Amino acid sequence: MHVSTAESRDFLIDPKRLALISCLTIVVGLGGALLAKILLVLISAITHLAYLGTWGCTLIPPDPRHWGPISIAIPVAGGLIVGCIARLDFRLFDF
Repeated sequence: MHVSTAESRDFLIDPKRLALISCLTIVVGLGGALLAKILLVLISAITHLAYLGTWGCTLIPPDPRHWGPISIAIPVAGGLIVGCIARLDFRLFDF
């Protein structure tokens, strides 16, 4: 069975298009890695502020002994804040 070139064209590799898509995937991967690093810094800064009352960007385990049983409310409050932001759907920041 012979396949015409128009039907088999979907499986041909264009080197320029392949290079372009490869470069785009590298850019997207680097952007994702940068955003992940920024998120880790934000998480560590919020952990420092919430549990220790200091400013820092190193990852530390939360120490509930400092606050006692109230330390359970810290992640609950954070979850409620994130839930409210998701619920508002950023309507407050619509430009």
